Amino acid sequence: MTNNKTINDIVQPIAKSSAAKWSYISLFYSLFYAFPVVLNFKHHSVSDLLIIAAVYLVFILLFFTTIRLAGIKAAIPISLLILLGGVSSGINTGANVLFGYAAFFSGYYFNKKFASLLLAANLLMQLTSAYVFEIVNIYYLGPGLALALSLFTYGAFTRKDVINHLNTQRQNEQIENLAAIAERERIARDMHDLLGHSLSSLA
Repeated sequence: MTNNKTINDIVQPIAKSSAAKWSYISLFYSLFYAFPVVLNFKHHSVSDLLIIAAVYLVFILLFFTTIRLAGIKAAIPISLLILLGGVSSGINTGANVLFGYAAFFSGYYFNKKFASLLLAANLLMQLTSAYVFEIVNIYYLGPGLALALSLFTYGAFTRKDVINHLNTQRQNEQIENLAAIAERERIARDMHDLLGHSLSSLA
């Protein structure tokens, strides 16, 4: 039987939790990744557009990989999401959308200490990419930082809900097991009394 420590340290994959529906719907918001591309379409070369499309496909792959993992295994695709967002921001500033997904996954999958480290790496990558690619402006950093912080918080609250659900489910299972044991003992006691009464009658 799973103990409390295990439940509190590892939550089930998002794809198997109540957050699964939200995660699939959230892919709609990833289309904002293409928003700056559409606005500045004429300024992008064919090679730029191919790279931008490839980055989005990699994001989709990492997204579906992450929602099917649990525990420390999820840290690898989350870290790759953060790296992908930072590196690709030089070509497409809409890549700051990817930081939000990484932040949500961080808040959901890990305890406060480790999740905070991933969030710090997330924010640092945004600041670093803004400096390296000379996009230190409110239009890039504003949405990226706000999205990361808000979705990290949402992910942490979702984690608590899932843990509470698992704990409640575990307690219900314990109650059912105790009730089954009590019922078996009652039946055994009744049979014992009946057998004793029958033997006494025969004697």
